[in-house]
Amino acid sequence: MSDFGSSRQFRGIHICEGVSLRISEISFTFDGAGNLLEQSGGDPSTLPEIWFYWLQIAMEHLAESNKAHEEAVKAFDGDKTDDGSKWLIRELTSGMQCISAAAIAIDSLDSLTRGHIKIPKELRETWRKNRLSQAKQIFEVLRRAFLIEKKNLRTLRGGLIQLFKWRGWSVHPPADFSAPVLYDELNIGVDWRFVAFRAENAGRSLNFALTCIVGLLQKPKPKYATLVEHCDRIWPLLERLVRDWESRHGDLNILLPRATINDQV
Repeated sequence: MSDFGSSRQFRGIHICEGVSLRISEISFTFDGAGNLLEQSGGDPSTLPEIWFYWLQIAMEHLAESNKAHEEAVKAFDGDKTDDGSKWLIRELTSGMQCISAAAIAIDSLDSLTRGHIKIPKELRETWRKNRLSQAKQIFEVLRRAFLIEKKNLRTLRGGLIQLFKWRGWSVHPPADFSAPVLYDELNIGVDWRFVAFRAENAGRSLNFALTCIVGLLQKPKPKYATLVEHCDRIWPLLERLVRDWESRHGDLNILLPRATINDQV
């Protein structure tokens, strides 16, 4: 696309929050008095931060899951099981979407990072031959690209494995029946998924994803110049996410958390 000021294809470019705009190959000609005589070139290109949108999606579903949980507790406390069932389903569906969106945000960060550090084809082929899981591949990419304290490596790896396992439960459900489990706050037996994807676990999954992304994007390895430039440019988005989280849930611990999703279902 050329002639940035042209209206032949569209009347302008609208840049939303989370989208970067770059203009290349542009030149200006001025007269002796400093007046602009001619502008030529100016090819625009855009780059959206998809991980940012997925984290926003996760936050919205977490809010819905929390509300549904509160309503379910009220309904079952008052023996209004019909209403309780409605809110229990709402908590489940919102929780699944929150956890899935959190995992997709991490997946999106992985793709972005690979574009800057260029994982060798031979290494990717080794991962494939060794059947390295998606979570473990993402861990290998992130530890190569960002400065991570040694004490946090195990936590990051374990958290990624757990998060993607739970995402897998939401998109690849088993076909067999299973025994009900206790939903302790409601004091009723339910299918285990209603406990696994409750609001508490959705919040833990999003907290993990958010702390990972915010923490990592603050510390790209200096040898990856384009990644450093990218991280510097998107800092306002990171601040926005932290403000949103803290306004709803309190202080965000930027360090990797000790625990993520509660495995005790």
